[in-house]
Amino acid sequence: MELRERHPAARGEAAYAGVRPEHLRVEQVADGASPTGVIVGVEHLGPETIVEIGADGLGLTARGARLEGLGVDDPVAVRLSAEKLLAFSSDGARLRR
Repeated sequence: MELRERHPAARGEAAYAGVRPEHLRVEQVADGASPTGVIVGVEHLGPETIVEIGADGLGLTARGARLEGLGVDDPVAVRLSAEKLLAFSSDGARLRR
């Protein structure tokens, strides 16, 4: 992921990064590609799905359109647009661009 120069994380100002669950995209892993993580939980809520993902010791939660064909223990790729990354200072205050 490439951040624009004006993003606080690109300027080295951010102590923490965050992302809203609806801004994560969960996809099946393409042939030969490395997965981002593994699905550890799936909850279908009508037209949308909540997916819990284990990724290198981190827990990620994604929320989006109903996912079909993915389930617990499936390897997945998680995508995020750099513009959706939130940056925070060490005291928890959100850093704006």
